[in-house]
Amino acid sequence: MKAVVYGGGNIGRGFLGQLLYESGYETVFIDVNQELIDKLNTDRSYPIKIVCNQYQKEILIKNIRALHSNEAVPEIATADIINCPPCQDTNFRFIMTPRLMEFSKRNGA
Repeated sequence: MKAVVYGGGNIGRGFLGQLLYESGYETVFIDVNQELIDKLNTDRSYPIKIVCNQYQKEILIKNIRALHSNEAVPEIATADIINCPPCQDTNFRFIMTPRLMEFSKRNGA
């Protein structure tokens, strides 16, 4: 199973990344930050920290990769689920909308 997440920021890599990893998805982050994309693709994992009053633990999120938004259409076409963090209006307006329009044109929708 494959999930696409628009935006590799705090919500995308934090909450959504953990949820998808623990649910067995391969997660593909779509972003515009080439430095972040390169790091995620080199490491193929990243840590997150869970902190509460009684303890702290680190979880290594695996089974990931990242792409620039210009390469998103083939990933959308083969994704089982697509996530766009709701607080990231920029993701939807500038990244996701043009790619979905391109995808629709290619697929006759």
